[in-house]
Amino acid sequence: MRLYPCNYVWAKKSIKHEWQEGKAGGCRNNADTWLKNPIIGLTMQEPGDVVLLLSQEDMTKSIGLYIIRRKDPSKEFTNSNVVLVNKSVFGKNNEVNLAVSLAKGEYGVVACTFNKGETGPFAITCYCSISDFDFEAANFVPLSGGEQLHDTPVGLKAKPSSASSKVL
Repeated sequence: MRLYPCNYVWAKKSIKHEWQEGKAGGCRNNADTWLKNPIIGLTMQEPGDVVLLLSQEDMTKSIGLYIIRRKDPSKEFTNSNVVLVNKSVFGKNNEVNLAVSLAKGEYGVVACTFNKGETGPFAITCYCSISDFDFEAANFVPLSGGEQLHDTPVGLKAKPSSASSKVL
């Protein structure tokens, strides 16, 4: 278990989304489809600690997270252009989490089920030790009540973010 100092200014951003038919690619064991999962862009304006929580309403699917980077930032996410930064343990739970320290830069957060083709709603929340970060779903289309939520900081008041809304 990793503990974080309580003097951090934890900023929080959440997204409600869903795995849809044809866009539920499963884990990395499914090399031809795993990048079809929803990829949420995470841009760190400076180094910081991040805690990601992926949750589902029921416990029928084994769920997990990957944090990835592009080898060549000018190209799309493909198996040949992806570097795995970190991953969570997959679990048939309501929630899985991943805590990591990240350098300044652009990342992709892949929310997925272990098996491809499993559909359903999910929510993903990003807690960040810096307030200057972006967390946005690429090509986000709200379905079944989905929405992108940009919440206020948790704990101490964070300074306003000067970052633009950049989507991977």
